[in-house]
Amino acid sequence: MAQKNKGDKGKEILSAILSYIWAFLSFVKEHLPKFPKGEHRGEKPGNRGSKSGKGGRDVRNIITWTVQVVVVVGIAWTLAFCFCQRAVMTGSAMEPTLEDGDKVLLNMLSVKVGSPNRGDMIAFYPNGNTQSHIYLRRVVGIPGDTVQIKDGVLYVNDEKVDLAGEDGSIQSAGLVEEKLTLEKGEYFVMGDSPQSSEDSRSNNIGTVTQSDMVGKAWFILSPNSRSGPI
Repeated sequence: MAQKNKGDKGKEILSAILSYIWAFLSFVKEHLPKFPKGEHRGEKPGNRGSKSGKGGRDVRNIITWTVQVVVVVGIAWTLAFCFCQRAVMTGSAMEPTLEDGDKVLLNMLSVKVGSPNRGDMIAFYPNGNTQSHIYLRRVVGIPGDTVQIKDGVLYVNDEKVDLAGEDGSIQSAGLVEEKLTLEKGEYFVMGDSPQSSEDSRSNNIGTVTQSDMVGKAWFILSPNSRSGPI
């Protein structure tokens, strides 16, 4: 049996999300207040067809339509804000996971409400500088962790960690040549290809705080040949 490629899996996930949205909207529509034709609250049987009855139906129709529009717009805005913000990869720091120019979707809710975990790829502004381009890097250390690069190897809490694009030993230890313990709210990030990555090892970036984060990268939007969940 032929295996589905990454792009096909990505399309299936997006299709599933759209299906859930459609099902939710159908549920809302189904459970909105309904009134049988000519039988509205406060309308006496003898007044059916009167101007007041027709006016009441028109008002209720307008209210129902307005509620539906508000619900749809609210859901669309929430999804767009929380899950569909885009970022563009700059440079080769995240190869082979991401390449220069790749576009990804961000889950903003995961860093605004929750907290990133080790292994998450996050988007952030270095030192909160919004004039800079967005960086995409991998979280390797979370608050309370001890990070060190010794003899070209990354250790987190004295355990060896392998990066996806690591080819041989890590040449530059930078700020973690000695053990660094992360304080509350501090995260240590690195590129999957550490030899070509400017990250938390550098004085220009250092540890990343949650307030500097934009979101968690969860989906490669383009190019189509590699689109799919990260």
